[in-house]
Parts: sequence; C-alpha cells; structure tokens
Amino acid sequence: MELPQEVRVELGRIQEGLKRAGKNFVRWVSPESVHLTLKFLGWVPADLVTKIVGVLNESVVGSTPFRLETDGLGMFPTSRLPRVVWLGVKGDVQLLCAVQERVETMLLPLGFEKEGRIFSPHLTLGRLNREISPTERREFGEKVLGQQVSGHTITVNGLSLMRSTLLPTGAVYTRIAMIPFDACAT
Repeated sequence: MELPQEVRVELGRIQEGLKRAGKNFVRWVSPESVHLTLKFLGWVPADLVTKIVGVLNESVVGSTPFRLETDGLGMFPTSRLPRVVWLGVKGDVQLLCAVQERVETMLLPLGFEKEGRIFSPHLTLGRLNREISPTERREFGEKVLGQQVSGHTITVNGLSLMRSTLLPTGAVYTRIAMIPFDACAT
C-alpha cells in the first residue's frame, strides 16, 4: 500500500531527528520508497505477473476504502537490541489485516507460501548495521523511543503490485499495477 506525500514528509522528519541523534549506523529507507507491505513475493517470472494482478483483483472484491493513521515508533525484535526501526499504524487495522489475509490465501494456488509469522503492519524506516555493539543498539533504541511523532491519516483506496530493484543505494520501487477497492466492490 502506497503512502500519501504528507506521510512521506513526516517519515523524512522522523528520520532526520534520529540522524541528528548522532547515529550513522542505520541504513535509512528513502521516504519515497516507504510503503506498507502486505505480501513479499520475491523473484517472480514475467509470465506470472498477469495472474498475480488477477488474483489481487479477486482478493479485493467487496473491499471499500478505509483509513489508517501513523502511530508510534517501534523496533524489531526489541528496543533493547533493535535491528529494524519502524513506524506503526492504527485505525482500521482489522480491515487491513482482512485484506492481507485474503491476499495471502488467494496467492497460494500460484505457488506463494503463506508467511510463517503473524502479519504486523508497519512502515520500515531503517535497518541497523550488523557490526554495531549491543550497547550502541540499546542506546539507539532509547533515542528512538524518545522521538515524538505526529499522526497522519492514510486513506487506503487499493493495493499496488510493486517491483523492487536492488541498487547499492537501496531498493527502488516501481508500481506495476494499482488495484483500486471501489472499482472492484460489488
């Protein structure tokens, strides 16, 4: 799910606040690249893309637009030893989870296995380098928890199928297809 520009601006503001804290051991995701991932597909043969778009269209039948709101910052796996910094979402999360579950289930016949862990909706802001010490991780986690964030509304009108291209500077995302909810509602 793609984000409105005002949310991307807020993500940049949050990242700048954390960068000013003196932590240069985080690989930050460009605010323009941040999105809410429902299902990571990995490498996909070109001839399967049309089938995936068809399945995504089927998975949103009956879905209507809903709202999410950016929430507090968090870290995976914990704030004491963070590896990933993220911004949470709240609002119509049950609707989001229902769409995500339908996407997961309907992609099974195309050979995409269900994710082994529970879906945890979030916006990834950055990943910590592996070589930093546990003390540096803990100190950075404390700084993250002290960062103030503003809530911004995200109106979810549909799904996007995205292609990621890995570059030395990070992943670049290109939309392949947009599957709107209202066009598919019955």
